[in-house]
Amino acid sequence: MKAKILTGAVILAIVWTACSKDKYNTTPTLTFTNVNGNEFGAGQVIDFSFQVTDKEGDLQDTIFMKRTSPACSDLNYTAGFEMPQTVPKKFLKADIQLIFAFRNPAPPYITLEGCSERDDTASFKFWIKDKAGHVSDTVQSPTIVLLK
Repeated sequence: MKAKILTGAVILAIVWTACSKDKYNTTPTLTFTNVNGNEFGAGQVIDFSFQVTDKEGDLQDTIFMKRTSPACSDLNYTAGFEMPQTVPKKFLKADIQLIFAFRNPAPPYITLEGCSERDDTASFKFWIKDKAGHVSDTVQSPTIVLLK
C-alpha cells in the first residue's frame, strides 16, 4: 500500500515538474504585471513592471515600447531600450522594470514627455527580443493619463 502511494507521489511530482518546464519556450514570454499608477504629474516616476520567462535565458538584448497618444500624435513613437547584461541561465524567470521620469530629466531614468496644451491619455505596448533574435508577443499596459 505504501509503495502505491509513494509511486503515485513520484509520478505526480514528475508530471508537475515536466509541466512547469513546458512554460519556458525558446521565444521569450513577456507578461505585463503592473504600472505604479493611472495618472501622473510632472516630476513623477512611471514604473512599468513585467515578468519574463525564457528557456535559454538569453534576454540580454532589447525591450521595445510603442507609445500611442491620440491627443498628441507628435508624441507617438517606438523605442528600444537595452536590457542589462547578465549571465544566461536556462529556464529563466525574472521580473523586470522599465522606469521613466515624467517631464523631469532625472538620471538614471528616461524622460517621458506629455502634451503641453492638455492632459495626455497614452497607451503603451511592449515586447522583448532575446540575443538569438526571438521576439515575444506584445503586451499592453492600461491607459495612463499624463497631466499637462
